[in-house]
Amino acid sequence: MKVQGMEVTDMSGAAEICMPLLLDADPSRELVESYLARGRLWGCTDDKGPVCVALMMPVEPGAVELMNLCTRADMRGRGIAGALVAAMKRLYAGKYAVMRVGTADGFPQVQRFYERCGFRLTGIDRGFFVRNYPEPVMDGGRQCVDMARYELRLDGQK
Repeated sequence: MKVQGMEVTDMSGAAEICMPLLLDADPSRELVESYLARGRLWGCTDDKGPVCVALMMPVEPGAVELMNLCTRADMRGRGIAGALVAAMKRLYAGKYAVMRVGTADGFPQVQRFYERCGFRLTGIDRGFFVRNYPEPVMDGGRQCVDMARYELRLDGQK
């Protein structure tokens, strides 16, 4: 499977070289490592290293969650993350009925990205980032407090 000419591969065995990207999307190394232990890391690379990664983790029978998605700063804005999400949809369709993702609420650009990828808002987890991280989680100088939860049907149902 390819994303913009780059091969999408299982990078679970190369998680350490992907860690800067993973920690850019989730600042808790402890949480990222726990997701890696239970999930699979997919990504694409170029001659400079990892370009974009997606950490997928089964969360219950019939559901997989996109726990982490990040594109290297010099490659952002080229549609690579959206193409990688589309690749994950194809890869996990038939194995799971639902794909989920959570992102900080109140950041419209990121939320619109997931909506363009086909995800639908299913709820807000109030205080998620305050409860689950010892230090404030910041994005663009703003503190993340609540998590917006999204879902996408992989089985064709509405």
